Amino acid sequence: MLSISAGNYIRQFVGGITAGASYTISVWVKKPVSGGANAIRLTSNNVNAWSTGFSQKFTLTSTWQRITATGVLASSNTSAYVIIGGKTEANADDPDCVGGVLTWGAQLNTGSVAGPYVPTTTTAASSTADAINITSLTGGINNIRTIYAKVRTPASGIRGIISLNDNSSSNRLELLTNGTDPRAVAVTSGGTVADINGGTIAANTTFNIAARFDGDNYAVSINGAPVVTDNAGARAIVDRIFLGRTQAGEYLNGYIERLATWTTPISDARLQAIAS
Repeated sequence: MLSISAGNYIRQFVGGITAGASYTISVWVKKPVSGGANAIRLTSNNVNAWSTGFSQKFTLTSTWQRITATGVLASSNTSAYVIIGGKTEANADDPDCVGGVLTWGAQLNTGSVAGPYVPTTTTAASSTADAINITSLTGGINNIRTIYAKVRTPASGIRGIISLNDNSSSNRLELLTNGTDPRAVAVTSGGTVADINGGTIAANTTFNIAARFDGDNYAVSINGAPVVTDNAGARAIVDRIFLGRTQAGEYLNGYIERLATWTTPISDARLQAIAS
């Protein structure tokens, strides 16, 4: 367990990295059963080391969660520290971060995605983002009209939940998050025919999303909220499913806890009930 008080943190020097490139730090954290800190920070050694600094603060919960932050190394630097604890990039102590924190599986990945955990010692190892591609499904992929998912994401950047597509960006039906906005997107013959914002989600917090993709009849509900609809275009013809990413390769970097599909366009009332 990491005990955070004035001056306490975990710090790791990172050498041999590329100036101007993106790097993502990740670690599993959990609030102890009794007492403990209320939050934890992911930072770097100083605000000038990264043109886009880590400097993110996360609220701790009683369940394990993987927190991530991405930084871009400044052009004048080829090495830097990454820090897990209660320090800001200005080297100030954060009072919300005082106490015990359970930590596990700290990792630094190149790029903007935290890949699956890979144990390392003194030698770098490779990992890739988890995703599943499906090209055959009972009932036919092109016949899917309704999708439900229970998901947890970092709520930063674009995070793909599920993409039905024809292996191109021109025809796709997708559930994704863009920052704190969960969205249902439909693109047909290269044109966006629906882009529905279902509401607002919180970082690293499980939410339910249910969406209808049926020709001129699109809809989405988040956590049982009233259905938001869009009736503005034809439905794309698709032949594969990408789980945990968009067609463009924007990875979820989170968890799909539950997933279901229907070959019928479910009504607004039932869609809202499924998402509750």
